[in-house]
Amino acid sequence: MEMRYNIVIEQDKDGIFIATAPALPGVVDHGDTPDQAFANMGEAMRFTLESMVEEGEELPNPDTGEAMRFTLESMVEEGEEREELSNPDVPAFKEIRPIELAI
Repeated sequence: MEMRYNIVIEQDKDGIFIATAPALPGVVDHGDTPDQAFANMGEAMRFTLESMVEEGEELPNPDTGEAMRFTLESMVEEGEEREELSNPDVPAFKEIRPIELAI
C-alpha cells in the first residue's frame, strides 16, 4: 500500500535544513541541503510507519495538497528592504514536498 504524506523543510538559523511531517508529530530529521533533509526524513517516516504497522497501530491519514516553496526573498516586495522582514522566528527557507511511501 502506498501512502502520501507531506514533508515540511525549514532552514534553521545555523543553515541546517530541518524536516518534519505534520501527520507524524515527533518525527524529525535534518540535512545539509533540502534534498538531504527530504531523503533522511523519508527514511525516518518509513521506519516509523513500518513500526506502527508491526505494532498494529492505526496509520495517520494521508496528506493532500501541493508542493510549496517559500524563501524570504520571494516574500520581499520590489523596493522593500529584506531587513524589514527579518525575524528570527520566521525561517528564511520553507518548502513542503509530498512523499509517497510503500508500507
